[in-house]
Amino acid sequence: MIVSGSIVALVSLLPAVWSVPTNYTNKLPTCGANECLTDGYFDGCAPGNLVCICNLEQDDVDRYVKTVQPCLDGEPGKKACTLGAVANYKQLLADVCSKPEYGNLNKTVSFEPVQFPPR
Repeated sequence: MIVSGSIVALVSLLPAVWSVPTNYTNKLPTCGANECLTDGYFDGCAPGNLVCICNLEQDDVDRYVKTVQPCLDGEPGKKACTLGAVANYKQLLADVCSKPEYGNLNKTVSFEPVQFPPR
């Protein structure tokens, strides 16, 4: 009887434990993009808030890309992320802005090609 009462008490506490707020959140690595932005924001959008960026006008999305590309492909990006992570950030931004599953924002994202030095 004591064991079954303990199990019921434990099970009833689980939803409460899961709903406790934590400081841990999944954050999109922005690979140094914030270092090219004034106060880390672009027109009120953090570089990790891709939906916010993609909700801007197309001219502003283009300006965002031109603003952050030097940091993504330069030293800040190299310090913060691998080349693959930088490529993933760029592709995710393009996907969020264009694909229907993210809200049909119908924006085009086009980064300039990166020239890497020969090995």
